[in-house]
Amino acid sequence: MFLTQQHIAIAKIENGDVSLVVVNIQSSPHDITSLNDVEPECEFLFPDLSPGYRVADVMFRSDPGPEWTPNPKLQVPFHISRKERLFIITVSVQSLGLGHVQTYAVFVPTSTLLRAMDSFAGAIEWTNGVLPVLDFRAPAPSFSDVWVCYVHGMSFASFLRGNRVNHRLFVLDFNQLAIRKAELEGRSKDTWQLLTNPTIIAHNAYSIFAETVETALPLRFRAHEVKWDPDFDPLTVMISEDAIILVERTTPSSLRRYRILTF
Repeated sequence: MFLTQQHIAIAKIENGDVSLVVVNIQSSPHDITSLNDVEPECEFLFPDLSPGYRVADVMFRSDPGPEWTPNPKLQVPFHISRKERLFIITVSVQSLGLGHVQTYAVFVPTSTLLRAMDSFAGAIEWTNGVLPVLDFRAPAPSFSDVWVCYVHGMSFASFLRGNRVNHRLFVLDFNQLAIRKAELEGRSKDTWQLLTNPTIIAHNAYSIFAETVETALPLRFRAHEVKWDPDFDPLTVMISEDAIILVERTTPSSLRRYRILTF
């Protein structure tokens, strides 16, 4: 995944642990080479797992790309900042004894990663106070690993599908300017709710983490009910700059349909 025009972020799994390696592609060898032979600019270390767990899979998403701008012909009055995008890293962790898989998510703005790269070298632990502006969620919010456009700019969309009952749609917004404005006004407008307390994932006998994980990234969110409709069965959700797209579940004999909700 491109972090900047010249930096790429690569998930590295070694000895059951995971880290995020940032490589400068302009200064790296042009020939095919092993990641272990590349000198990274820095490496972000994830929290240690409890004994009996291992990392099974890692996926991260960010959209749009670092140099994206809208088509000039559209003459849009404003658009998301190229310097402020949300990285969502989902890590699937497997229990070696029971075999079941849990997934946790890391929400981190690109500005947090870039500031850390400018200030530190080598390995950086996610939760040692160097990177306070990020958020861990365990378990991870519901998302699709096929319809992966669930993040745009600093916003993330999640969908809980109901069975013959109303569905639940959640939008998480990590735009810090909007959050600070809402805090100054003393309330959040337009049904947004603020979450500004630290996220604490306590360590216990059943925790996937070896120690308590505490992070702090203020966010605001809102929830919507999507009425159950027998003629349209949504499977998941995608998000763009100004719309939510519901993706219909299909059968072998049907064409896929979409519903667009604007906001």
